[in-house]
Amino acid sequence: MPIQQVPTTNQAADIALRADVEEKLKMRTPEGAAPKQRVLVIISDDYGFQPTLLHAQEVGWCTAVVSSQDKFLADAWLQWEM
Repeated sequence: MPIQQVPTTNQAADIALRADVEEKLKMRTPEGAAPKQRVLVIISDDYGFQPTLLHAQEVGWCTAVVSSQDKFLADAWLQWEM
């Protein structure tokens, strides 16, 4: 996927990322194909992605967050050190 430039307004990158993720969450495994494990990984300390994580789980994706704190509703959490 090409890099998308977004406006420098407040939250523009987050909004664009959430919209892109929502499009990916619509992807379905073709009928008759072996199911694939789909994983959404968010690298952020921004709690604004919680609804996106919950939606991903609702449609059958596994979720993981890489952040400095474990307060996300993801299936897995990986800590980074600042």
